[in-house]
Amino acid sequence: MKKSNMIGVLIALSLTCLAHANPASAPSSNANTVENIYNKAVGKAKSALESVLEVEKPRQVNRAAKPEIIIKDSQLFYNGKELVLGASLAEWQKILGKHSRTGQDRPAILYIWDELGLQVLTGQPAEELGKVEQIKIYLLKNPIYEGMYRETHSPDGKPLPPYVDRAPKKTFSGYLELDGFGIDAKTEFRELRAAAKPSRKLKCGNLDCSTPSGGLGGNSGVITLHLNRRSDRGNINEFVIGQ
Repeated sequence: MKKSNMIGVLIALSLTCLAHANPASAPSSNANTVENIYNKAVGKAKSALESVLEVEKPRQVNRAAKPEIIIKDSQLFYNGKELVLGASLAEWQKILGKHSRTGQDRPAILYIWDELGLQVLTGQPAEELGKVEQIKIYLLKNPIYEGMYRETHSPDGKPLPPYVDRAPKKTFSGYLELDGFGIDAKTEFRELRAAAKPSRKLKCGNLDCSTPSGGLGGNSGVITLHLNRRSDRGNINEFVIGQ
């Protein structure tokens, strides 16, 4: 039975108990007996409701894996060191290490850390001048998207440009946290939305929930999620933080 249906049944049960076993409407000689019956029925309904809600509690992700990416308020930390959107790529490399390869996403440049499962976007190719505009954390590989670009010829038979995979070769295997809530490849968006600060206003799109978004904090940036399905029960393929 769905949670909403179960709660409806339990509320109806409580109201029925209230209507038929209200001690105020009972004769004084039977008041204690009716009150006991009433309290027991309401207690059972309350316990049943709590058990349903217990099932719906978000999963807990243990804080054990490394590296750690922690998002606290509007700040982003990698193993305890702050990564600042708008800082130079060179500053980020002091914390993340040297990138594995680059990719073009004109006019921006993509820097890819294959082993970490990270992709960083800058506005200029020069590492000293290029300012970091976005970081994308890959939690899941989406086989649908990967397969979309592996065709070698168009429908009319013309050869296509060679496929260039801009995604990291590995997914992020460390610990990711938003507002004290751990996130991994099994985390559903509805869990994250319930645990995140209300001020972030994480919500689905107008048409579906494949790309929900919210605020990083103040006017400092945006959080965008790419899910593996169109409902809020989708898992997070990519966790994106950008300006």
